[in-house]
Amino acid sequence: MKKHLFLIMLIGSFLFTACERTVTVERESAHWEYEHPDWQEIGYQSCGGNAQSPINIVTANTIANENMPALVFDYRPFNMIIVDNSHTIQVNPPSGNNALFFNGVKYTFVQLHFHHQSEHQIDGEYRPMELHCVHQDGDGNLLVLTFMIAEGTPHFFFDFIFLNIPDEQRVPVMTNVSIDLNEILPENVAYYTYYGSLTTPPCSATVQFVILKEHLTASMSQISRFGSIYFDNFRPIQPLNNRLVLEKPN
Repeated sequence: MKKHLFLIMLIGSFLFTACERTVTVERESAHWEYEHPDWQEIGYQSCGGNAQSPINIVTANTIANENMPALVFDYRPFNMIIVDNSHTIQVNPPSGNNALFFNGVKYTFVQLHFHHQSEHQIDGEYRPMELHCVHQDGDGNLLVLTFMIAEGTPHFFFDFIFLNIPDEQRVPVMTNVSIDLNEILPENVAYYTYYGSLTTPPCSATVQFVILKEHLTASMSQISRFGSIYFDNFRPIQPLNNRLVLEKPN
């Protein structure tokens, strides 16, 4: 029964992905902001689609299967390029030397950024922050490795970023600060995954979210440091509609 359910799930996910990849990505044609997130009303039509992110993950309704693909990481240290892009703090690598492999596909790391508070919910609850590590395959499809951030023990990884935020917006700064994504990976890489969209305009539905079950922690001072710049840069929860949320339990 479980094998049959898993096959149905994979076929459904494949068909869903094939349909979603036909979505046209609009050019950004209007200023957008988080205070008024009905972005489809100002020209971003995809933001009104039926496969939008973020979502509330109801753990009782996920489809768990231990045979879900493993995440294989090929990360190495790099000197970060940091930018305040007027919506979040973003870190870019100087080259495409970092990658992860998922379900036989290589996804190159392209940037990371933060949201305050979290965009996704777990069983109806937000976390103080959320970290998105954005990866892209050779066809332009995105995989966003997502870390929920809870208040707790400070993590030195965040200091590397939050203590080097540029004073000027939209100006990338090449730094001599080296960061390593391996330092934030959990020992047990269990996850939830679903197909969704960019959480900012143009809201293109070409994203696979992989949300790690084990949370990162940050101190209140670290959370407040980011929150003093971007206090509410999160999109409201979107309807799940007929999508499946899959779970790798261990």
